[in-house]
Formats: sequence, structure tokens, C-alpha cells
Amino acid sequence: MLEGDEACDDAGESASCNDDCTVAACGDGVVNAAAGEACDDAGESDACDDDCTAAVCGDGIVNMAAGETCDDAGESDACDDDCTAAECGDGTLNQMAGEECDASGRSARCDADCSNVSCGDGVVNMAAGEDCDDAGESGTCNVDCSTSVCGDGVVNMAAGEDCDDSGESATCDADCTDAACGDGVTNALAGEDCDDAGESDVCNADCTTATCGDGVVNGSAGETCDDAGESDECDVDCTAPACGDGVTNVAFGEACDDAGFSADCDDDCTLPSCGDGIWNEAAGEACDDGNGVDDDWCANDCTANAATCEILLTDEPVWGSAAVGIDLRDWTDGSLDWIGCPNNGCGVGTFYCALDEGAETLSFGTSSIGALRAVLDPGNAAGDPYPASFTGCATALDPRQLANAPVADNNGVPIAGGGTMVDALCSALGYVSGTVVREGDNNTCPEANVLSSDGLSWSSDFAGSVGFGAEFVCTGLAN
Repeated sequence: MLEGDEACDDAGESASCNDDCTVAACGDGVVNAAAGEACDDAGESDACDDDCTAAVCGDGIVNMAAGETCDDAGESDACDDDCTAAECGDGTLNQMAGEECDASGRSARCDADCSNVSCGDGVVNMAAGEDCDDAGESGTCNVDCSTSVCGDGVVNMAAGEDCDDSGESATCDADCTDAACGDGVTNALAGEDCDDAGESDVCNADCTTATCGDGVVNGSAGETCDDAGESDECDVDCTAPACGDGVTNVAFGEACDDAGFSADCDDDCTLPSCGDGIWNEAAGEACDDGNGVDDDWCANDCTANAATCEILLTDEPVWGSAAVGIDLRDWTDGSLDWIGCPNNGCGVGTFYCALDEGAETLSFGTSSIGALRAVLDPGNAAGDPYPASFTGCATALDPRQLANAPVADNNGVPIAGGGTMVDALCSALGYVSGTVVREGDNNTCPEANVLSSDGLSWSSDFAGSVGFGAEFVCTGLAN
């Protein structure tokens, strides 16, 4: 029976009535176990949910007083199993939220995005030893997540590497390209001495150091051939063999090569020998006809019995001018040096010399009307050189000036031993007699005069004249 203020009275606690005779209601602050309450704190508390059940994370009831931010009765994609909101980096693994791991940030086994550490996942994890992670090889990152550097031992084709052997190797250059002779990178381990990306003056095309005699022709180094030494096609200095090049090549058939005549070598690169038919003045030969006849123009000992055009003709400058004439210095004891055309008087192109072996005649002179000139050196006082200049006609004080070729009457100057001027001249040249074929009369410089019948002494009376010998013929070998 109800008494006083009782709302109910079930003679104790019942599912509908509290033991204080108030109607049982969750939240009334009275725990009523019969009504199924585990607690009743007149609302949510850190120990009691607002449905009067004990506050337990995972009971599906969010109890903020108990520190819950969520409670999905277990792990969900929004709520961790500790009733905190699911968030990568909170240190609670929530697989429902897609986490593979959660180490409250980056660790050696967990990325900052809560995925398991894996090189190539596109997430840089330095705690796991990664320098970079571009989800695979890139121009700056290796496939093992190390920074791409040539020489790191990791081949990175995206960075332009063909190979990477942590430095130079027999198959890989130091710049991480495949080792190949001609690539411009010297690789000693690949057997290269040098590599200039092709032939250069210091490096062969096969990447060996350019050296004459190495058997590799290197045009850039100035080689025209290289047979690893002398051969019949190559000199020892790696030039093509040629007689006269100054390099003796025995394999090419040369006995010597002094780049022309010398005392020790003929110009055909054979050793000089009197009688070989090659006239070698440097070897002391006055002539060499090689015919074995002792009493012709050339004796068997290579001394000249008589002068020939080959011996006499010279184009050495005279008086500082181009000239053509005959060199008489060796035939006149140096007293009459020269007869010829120096482009003063007769022109250079008008001088001639002809030998007729059958008729035993030597003819020389000018075909022009210009004066045939002579160079005097009485007593060989000036020695061998021809005069370098002139200022006028020859005088007693300066006999090396312009003189004319001798005339037949020797200008009246007496000849010791008798005879004629032209016989004396031809005698000096090794002939029996001589003739002045033609004289000119249009020049006033003095003529050369012979002083002895053997033609070995010449001078002049240095008197002006009106003539000169123009053309001469010597006849008959004197020996």
C-alpha cells in the first residue's frame, strides 16, 4: 500500500520500483539492478554510461566523461578499439581504417602514412634508411631508395647510367657508361692508354698511345704508314719510303739516303763508287760516265779529261742577278771565273752550251746580240764566290766589275807561250783547239785577256773596247 509520497512500493526493489519507492528510471540516480541497471549516476559519468551500464570502451556507447571520443563496439574505420577517433599517427593500429602499422609517426618499420615500410612505395622513410623513394627508379633516386650518384654501385638507367661498378672497371667507365674505345673516356682497366674519341696526334684509334713504330698508322700524328719498324713500304720514321727523303731504308733497297748527293751517298741512294755512272761531286768526282773508257771526256778515275756542258753549266746568280753561264773556276786556276748571260748584256735565256761527242766539240755562247759577259779574278785574289753586285765596267782597281767575254785577237795582249786566245781557253778546258765563231761590237766594257797559252792565267788590259766574243767552239780531246 502506498504511503505518503511513495510513487510505488513493491516491498523492495523491483524492475519498476526502486527501493526508495520511486519509479525505477535510468538516470534517476538510484541504482536498480532489478531494472537492469549496473549503475546510475543520474547521467553519464566516467564510470557509468547514460544508459546505466558500466562505462566500458567497446560497449558501443560513447562516454566522453570516460574519455571516449567514439565507441563503435570495437575497431571501425572511424574509431580505434580504444575508443579514440581513428587517425594515422595516433599510435593505435586500426586496420579497419586502412592502417598497416601505426608507430605514432615514422619508424624503421612504419611509414608516416601508417603503411609498412617498403622501398618503392613512394614514401620516403629516412628512419628505415631511405634517402629517397620515387616508387621505383628515377633520375635522382635508385631502385634501392638511395640517392642516385654515378659510382654508388647501383645501375640507374633513368639517370643515364649504362653501368655502375663503384668506379672504373674493365667493362664500365668512371662516368658509368659502358667501356668502349673511342668513347672519349680513358679506361685503364679496359686496357686503354688514352681515349680522345678517335684518332688524335697523341692517341691512336685503338686507344693506345701514338708512337711511331707501334704498328698503328696515325695520320693525326703525321704518320703515313707504320709497319712497326722499317719495311719496304715504310721508313722507320713512319713516312712512305722515297729515295732522297733523308731516311735510309735498307728494306726499300737503299744503301744510304742523305737527301741528295753527299760524300757518302749518291742521289739514287747507292754508295758512291767511281765508275758507277753517277757523277757525285761531293764524293770528289769531277765526272763519272761509267763507260770504262779512260781517254774520253771522263777518265776511269773520275777525273775530267775535258770539260762538258754537264760539268760547266751553272745557274748561280752573278752580280746579284739571275744568270746562266759556264763555271770556269776549276779550269783556269780561278783567274777567269765565269762566262755567261746575267740579264745585263745578253738575256739569261739566250745562253747555250752543247757537246757533240762524235765530233768531239764543245760549243757555248749567246744567240743574242747582247754582250756576253765574263767575271775576272786575276790571280784568284777574290777566291771562289761570284761578285754580288756591280757599279760599272771592270777596272784594274776593281776587276770584278762587268767585263766582256774575250775576243779572238786577245785585244792585242801578248800570250806567254804563244798561240791564240781561243786555243788557250779551249786548252784549259781539255781540247786541242778552239774557234771564235762570232763576235759582237756593241759594248765598251773591257774584254777578258788570256796571259798564258795553257789558259790558266787571265786578266785584262782594262781598256774600253767595242767588242766581245759571242760564240765559241772547242774541238778535239787533248788527252
